[in-house]
Amino acid sequence: MNEQTLIWGTFCLLALAAAILWPRLTRRFLGGFFILMALGVNLVYVLVDPAGFVGIGTDAPLLGIYAWAFSTIVAVSPVTLGITLAIYELALGTCMIIGGRAARWGLLAGIAFLVASTPLSTWTLPNLILAAALLVILRREPRSVAATTSAGGISRTNGEPQVTAERTAA
Repeated sequence: MNEQTLIWGTFCLLALAAAILWPRLTRRFLGGFFILMALGVNLVYVLVDPAGFVGIGTDAPLLGIYAWAFSTIVAVSPVTLGITLAIYELALGTCMIIGGRAARWGLLAGIAFLVASTPLSTWTLPNLILAAALLVILRREPRSVAATTSAGGISRTNGEPQVTAERTAA
């Protein structure tokens, strides 16, 4: 196992532990992390070495279909992949920070991203640990605004103001 895998795996394990102990804070932190990765990795990669996206998928994929997809599809326009990934990570990170229903969508998008990118190489295997952290947060967050508020009231059950309207008979 290489050093990159150990460092990434350690980060993912720490994120999982934090998700168990402090789900709301960890959700916000990881939302910021995804935004940082969108801007500091994917967008920079697009500007500095867009062809590098092809190498990420062809150097040592765990599934042959990844090598094929990156060498035939991504190779046509690696900039498109980089910008798409940056926008996707910006959106899911922002949703995770916002909270409420948006956070649920952001968490689901993050899980999908991490699972889909796991077969890129052995150094992406810890992605599954980070996906588990997002799943822990998803399971511990209220399902909807209505689940955390009383009718017509304001609650801070999950640390965020949430308002519901009381239904009245006509």
